Amino acid sequence: MSSYAPPFLALSAMAFGVAGLVGAGPRTLRRHPFVAAALACGGTVMFAKSQFDRFLTPQPPYELVDRVNGIEIRRYAPRVVAETVIGTTSFDEAREEGFRRLASYIFGENIATDATENDALSAARNGADGAPPSEHIAMTTPVTLAASERGYVMRFLMPRERELALLPEPKDPRVVLRRLPIENFAVLRFRGTYSAEHIEGKERELVERLEAAGLQPKGEPTFAGYDAPSALPFLRRVEVWVGLA
Repeated sequence: MSSYAPPFLALSAMAFGVAGLVGAGPRTLRRHPFVAAALACGGTVMFAKSQFDRFLTPQPPYELVDRVNGIEIRRYAPRVVAETVIGTTSFDEAREEGFRRLASYIFGENIATDATENDALSAARNGADGAPPSEHIAMTTPVTLAASERGYVMRFLMPRERELALLPEPKDPRVVLRRLPIENFAVLRFRGTYSAEHIEGKERELVERLEAAGLQPKGEPTFAGYDAPSALPFLRRVEVWVGLA
């Protein structure tokens, strides 16, 4: 629910502010139009930011190799990810549980490495109880989710400047860090909901487009989401990827 809080609060501020300006809101706002205007403007800015946060969030660079039959062929350089396997056959359950685990890792459920902490800072952060220091890792996009033999695999991309050996250790043993090799993907880009039906339909479309172009997919298709669930569906950037044989 926390991902929905910013737009909810922003829309509430907008509604109260506009109501005050037209004389239909709380008495305090009706009597102080400048306050109502500030509330409406602030809410508008907050809502806009909540819908377009991805433009401020780092994304992995890639080389656009070709465009074929409405799909992009991309080459991604080696990159480091945090990943977790969710033992379920439900896409929606895997998306929610996987995001919870990986978000907990980057928001502090980790143990900082000695290489990222000097002795004095470590001692200060450990505190009286001797708890090891943790680290906040910047969020990046996209978040990916793909079916596997063990259920679903979700991955968070780590910031480009972070080496694998210098990343904090996950406290949750279900979260592992991995370095991925250079990979080529066929990508179909679209907008809409994150529902399983919608994504599965787009995955089938991607494979059909690829095969019609005479190219062979490799492995299972992957969902790639660039926006929080609170983003309006028609504004979301959504992709499905599949490897190339």
